[in-house]
Amino acid sequence: MANPKLLRSFLSSPKRPGGTLTYHGTQGFLFAVMSAPELIPPSEWMHLIFDDEDPSFASDREQSDVFSALVDLFNAGILNGTGALLPTHAIREDPLANLEEDAPLSHWAQGFIRGFWWLEDVWTPFWGQVADDLGDYWLFVLTFFASRGSAEEMLEGVEDPLSLEEAASHIVSALPEVASDFLDFWRRVYEEQVYPAMVGQGGEPVVEDAPSIQADDLGTEGRDSIEASRNAPCDCGSGKPFAECCGREMN
Repeated sequence: MANPKLLRSFLSSPKRPGGTLTYHGTQGFLFAVMSAPELIPPSEWMHLIFDDEDPSFASDREQSDVFSALVDLFNAGILNGTGALLPTHAIREDPLANLEEDAPLSHWAQGFIRGFWWLEDVWTPFWGQVADDLGDYWLFVLTFFASRGSAEEMLEGVEDPLSLEEAASHIVSALPEVASDFLDFWRRVYEEQVYPAMVGQGGEPVVEDAPSIQADDLGTEGRDSIEASRNAPCDCGSGKPFAECCGREMN
């Protein structure tokens, strides 16, 4: 089970690299990764939570505990959907307060942006299937609270714009439904288009031999290695390929 207390404490420590995501930022990042129409194993995304820097673990035990908590949080999102990764109970009553630098919802939006742009090449082939203006609306809502400055810039490009306060109020209300719609759409893309392309004649994902990449490896090998690592042993320790183990929860 996910351990929010452990992750909050570890991620917020001054010992972490400057670009480390907060707990709520990590939720937003993992929401983007979970929504992507591709299976992304933990060994591919872990290092990005720490902005590609050394997390400075105090011990092997701490490293194992933190990695396990991150994988548990990711799996909770896959199994339970947006409810596990939206900072619903941390949203501030004053809509504008969610644009403050220390606001959990602002951190969440920043984390989502990091995950979304990291996986830009995954969304791109399918983005044309999104109805006119719907994709822009999704991103408007999901990224609005990243900062006050960016929110004001976004409103400048809107015809008959609302005030910043009115827009913030609307988006706070719309966020759960938009996040759910976003996740549902991209899961359908995965299930109806991407997954069938992976399936062999026997009805199982085609799994080829590939070098093992472990969850405790924070390597920065990049997006070119993702296909190989999806066929590597799952990070949960089952010994099965990721595509046949935790990755199949997306189906």
